Amino acid sequence: MFAQGYEAVLRFALALVQKNQQRILSRRDFETTLDMLQNDLFDPYIGFIDNFMADAHQIRFSKSKLDKLAQDYLQFAQKKQTTRP
Repeated sequence: MFAQGYEAVLRFALALVQKNQQRILSRRDFETTLDMLQNDLFDPYIGFIDNFMADAHQIRFSKSKLDKLAQDYLQFAQKKQTTRP
């Protein structure tokens, strides 16, 4: 799985976000959200690393979708850079 590079990293990141979705959305302010992301993000998988690997492995996306997301991000970043004072 690690030989897949950035796609594997993205799958693991998305697995973490999906597993913590309710916890993230229930936060009332930025500080508590940031604290949870820094300190407690892996809590649902403590003792269940196999589940983490399985959840990440189940996430699917196409190369064309990733390319579209990359293009959208680059356009967003360029637009943001040109609007800075």
